[in-house]
Amino acid sequence: MSLILSECMFLVSVNRTHVLSAIMLPNTKHIKSEDQLIKIKNKMNDVIAFHSTQKVTTGRLCLMNKDSKVVSMWLNSPNKPDSIKGSNFRLQKCRKRFNQYDLMDESGEIRLHERQQEYLNSKLLFHAWAAVHNGHVVGLIAHPLIKNSIQHDTAFERYKSLARQALQTFGYVVACDVVITDTDEIKVYNIHESYERKGKKYPYFTRRLPTTSHLSFKYSAQAEYDIAI
Repeated sequence: MSLILSECMFLVSVNRTHVLSAIMLPNTKHIKSEDQLIKIKNKMNDVIAFHSTQKVTTGRLCLMNKDSKVVSMWLNSPNKPDSIKGSNFRLQKCRKRFNQYDLMDESGEIRLHERQQEYLNSKLLFHAWAAVHNGHVVGLIAHPLIKNSIQHDTAFERYKSLARQALQTFGYVVACDVVITDTDEIKVYNIHESYERKGKKYPYFTRRLPTTSHLSFKYSAQAEYDIAI
């Protein structure tokens, strides 16, 4: 049976059912120095080792249901360690950064910019940090799965610091949301809760970050459909 998988691959750490951390293998064509490439790899390893060094492998985003836009992480590497049972792992649940009512003005009217409407019409896959080079997303690190609701949790802040340090080795870093659209496109949005320009404030200013072609879904000739989770 064919699976709908992402072109790009991710380095992932998992528990029994969920993805704990996910790092998109970066586009480093603009990096010419071997020493810098080694530094990038080491920094990425620091991030993925945050949760576990035993349950780490590579995988791809998998569109499980085109109608409901259910997306998981499919771990199909031939080098997957024996400690990882199954192939299909869930992404953590997350909420969008705003809804249409957050954009209601004093008169009660809701004013949506085109980009804000695009974002709200899509389905959120995960929050992340992105590395941007020449205006394009060349790297992504998803927010970690940390079971702690405390604001500014120290474990989350430590992971965030490791992630930003890694991404800074090959681009400038921005916070972002990764979504899937009605047409099964993967898009990345950067959102500012309060943005001011020429003295005017824009709530939840939303811009779409251009991505390279490998951040997209394609049909893969997978013969076995092993839903383990």
